[in-house]
Amino acid sequence: MKKYLWMLAAAAFPWLSHAQGHIDGVWKTDARSFTAPSKPSSYLLKDGQYTCFTCAPKLKVKADGADQPVPGNPYLDSMAVKVIDDAAVEMTARKGGRVLSTGKVSVSADGKTMLREMRYQEANGSSSSSTEKLTRVGPPPKEAHPISGTWKFSNYEWLSDETSTFKTAAGVLSMNGSDGMSYDAPLDGTRVPVKNSPGTDMVSVRYKGGSTWEETSYRGNKVIWVNTLVVSPDGEKMKVTWDDRERGVKGTYTMSRQ
Repeated sequence: MKKYLWMLAAAAFPWLSHAQGHIDGVWKTDARSFTAPSKPSSYLLKDGQYTCFTCAPKLKVKADGADQPVPGNPYLDSMAVKVIDDAAVEMTARKGGRVLSTGKVSVSADGKTMLREMRYQEANGSSSSSTEKLTRVGPPPKEAHPISGTWKFSNYEWLSDETSTFKTAAGVLSMNGSDGMSYDAPLDGTRVPVKNSPGTDMVSVRYKGGSTWEETSYRGNKVIWVNTLVVSPDGEKMKVTWDDRERGVKGTYTMSRQ
């Protein structure tokens, strides 16, 4: 959920410079604006094993509370899954020995809703948190922990303030996120390195005309994520439509100008 944008070089077309400038400024994510991803998530905790079927790549580790290696995963090196009781589970993810996230997942007494309370340690030393509510889709697997099954996003009950600051100058868009992510992208779609974005090597930005921009994220030569950003006519809102190419999942959220 965290994601950004860009445009065409305007040196030869002064009228484009004004249009592209609509993106300049500080934008904050609106927690209430998130729509449910196009596909639900699926998990199984049974017989001492935790499996995330919809993670990319698929994740399977022992649920014994100890750090378990996760080979081949570009986002984390290890994960620890600890069963607290019959309704709740704790999870900790690490990369390079550093804690990336800690979380508690708990299921309601009727088994129909789940809360996912997460705390993230950002690359720039800051921290953020979220509380996400999900609803069960279909029956739960037999003889498995209650977090098992298929779950659909309902809403964020809490989300730390997240901002992105954009500045266009001399045919380059500079982006700095409150989580430490940043880049300086030429506005012609050229791929450039991105800083502090786990699992992503490069980004490219294209101005699509009007008030629309497209950002593409890469790992190696593989496209892993595409964001389409559309600024409202009054310039106060920006709708982000995201497309997770690895998991085949799409969704939207809105940012507000600060």
